[in-house]
Amino acid sequence: MITLITLLIIIINFILQSTILHYFNIFDVVPNTSLVIIIVIALLRGKKTASIAGLIAGLLQDIIFSPVIGINGFIYFFVGYFVGMAENKLSKDNILIPFIMTLISTICYHLVYYLFMYFLSFNIPFFAFF
Repeated sequence: MITLITLLIIIINFILQSTILHYFNIFDVVPNTSLVIIIVIALLRGKKTASIAGLIAGLLQDIIFSPVIGINGFIYFFVGYFVGMAENKLSKDNILIPFIMTLISTICYHLVYYLFMYFLSFNIPFFAFF
């Protein structure tokens, strides 16, 4: 049942992120809610569930939006895994933990994505991600 709910959350998030959330931008920045959902799943359910959820969410984004299939799936997989490793070590009652994990994961996501695109010879300016 938990797996079905997680899958539904990922699919609903993908639909909302690709249709409605583009209108809710601040300074031309659209929130990456998939990354936030993967971090929440990792902190609540652990590394195995978060890794699979990250892979599914990333591949959905790659198939529809990315010029290279697999980059987002790869990055989300490892973000879910590494944040999920800290599931038992961090307090779930502290409200700063998800915020800090989201901040660190977002920075790591953009750096790794930029490196992948750089090595694949896509001409993307570095400050386009920040």
